[in-house]
Amino acid sequence: MTDTTVADADTELVDAPPLPRVARVGIGVAVAVGVVARFVADTPLWLDEALSVNIADVPLGQLDDALRQDGHPPLYYALLKGWMQVVGDGDAAVRALSGLLSVATLPLAWIAGRRLGGDRLAWLSLGLFAVSPFAIRYATEARMYSLLTLLALALWLLIDDARHDPAPARLAGIAVVAAGLCWTHYWSFYLLAAFGLWALVAAWRGLPDFSRSSGARVAGALVVGGLLFVPWVPALLDQLAHTGTPWGDPSRPAEVAVLTVFELGGGPRSEAQLLALVVLLLALLGLFGRAGDEKRVELDVRVSGRPLELAALTATTMGLGLLVGVVTASTFQPRYAAVVVPFILLLAARGLGCLRGPVLGAVTGVTLVAGLAVGVGVSGLDRSQGETVASVINAEGSGGDLVIFCPDQLGPSTDRYLDETLAAATFPEGDAPQRVDWRDYADRVAEADPVAFANEISVGHAGTIWVVMATSYRSLEGVCEQIPAALGAERTGVLVVRPDNDFYEPATLYRFDPLPSP
Repeated sequence: MTDTTVADADTELVDAPPLPRVARVGIGVAVAVGVVARFVADTPLWLDEALSVNIADVPLGQLDDALRQDGHPPLYYALLKGWMQVVGDGDAAVRALSGLLSVATLPLAWIAGRRLGGDRLAWLSLGLFAVSPFAIRYATEARMYSLLTLLALALWLLIDDARHDPAPARLAGIAVVAAGLCWTHYWSFYLLAAFGLWALVAAWRGLPDFSRSSGARVAGALVVGGLLFVPWVPALLDQLAHTGTPWGDPSRPAEVAVLTVFELGGGPRSEAQLLALVVLLLALLGLFGRAGDEKRVELDVRVSGRPLELAALTATTMGLGLLVGVVTASTFQPRYAAVVVPFILLLAARGLGCLRGPVLGAVTGVTLVAGLAVGVGVSGLDRSQGETVASVINAEGSGGDLVIFCPDQLGPSTDRYLDETLAAATFPEGDAPQRVDWRDYADRVAEADPVAFANEISVGHAGTIWVVMATSYRSLEGVCEQIPAALGAERTGVLVVRPDNDFYEPATLYRFDPLPSP
């Protein structure tokens, strides 16, 4: 991946005065703080993170079976497994992999910005990527989304190389990175389709910066990357038939758009929403804007070149994902937008690059400071009440106690912090709490009887029973409440911990005393 296309950057940006030294120093400081923020999260792992760790902990030969219950491809889990074997499985250790992957994206952001608008835009792109609350959030989670963003940006740079010189090594790189995306997350399919469509349009029309020959070869490399995913297709088909997204409701188009925009700023909180709107406006300016002087920016609807490409890749990827989601009645989570976030941030950086003089300094400074403020806040969000609940059980319980989780989705993030001497089981089927089996989930919950489950548990365990419960999970409305009610008919029960909605994943804890002696 070489920086050979600066000559194709926007002339108006390349020829603009360089950023003042003070601006470059300020961006450097923001980058340093942003890097640190990617490694300082000290909150407990929540469900998805704990699941990632527990799945990665299984032997490689069992990874296929574990992921058939979960619904994801295996690359991130295999990387996390190797990482854990080196650095351990503590909270900070497992999250550090995502932090390093996110930091590795920063030099690519510099290169991409330089290709769009020379050194000036390289600095602005680096700054926006470093302080992005979206990037910081997923750099502090033991999930695959930092890897997804890194690979998406790497693929764009490789294709940008190949449009000028489709050498075999570059085409091979495209195929490998495309395969890596497929093996990381299924939303990558939509991104690869968008890249392929763009390359085919280039091959058909002979775009100024993308010849017919280059377009055809890039499209072929993307197909090869897809073929490298074929060994996983049987598992994917099994997941499609049995897992899906039973934990969420189908998403509407407007909902997807709003969630994605707000996630750019760090989530649904007011400060984050304001920052999200700033990033969105900057991205629109990057698409339609033309640099003027210190008091003027021109807007031109005749979009072309790389800004059009970045916008088209984003819109096509999100559009395809939305279409498939509507057809399959699947839910959407804004973290799936990790495949297009780098392109939105590059457009936003170009929007900043269209500004001049004091306006550029003011808008850049406010954006960087706001990004860091929200990003640092995001990195410290209380994600799960599981550790709090576990600490109470550990302090007040004993080795003969039994811990029940309803739903089972509370199990991984709480059991991680429980004393190992405590027995545990989950509703609906009494499974161990380390993982969640999503296969035919809604059907299995509907077939389960929470009262019979509670009675069986009570008869089989005469000692103290703890119930960790939440009531807001899809497919379990009105279900989990029946378990403490049934246990309370025979035992003395007490509410020990109330749910705290400041946590992303709140929970309630009940304690039921041993059965009275006959």
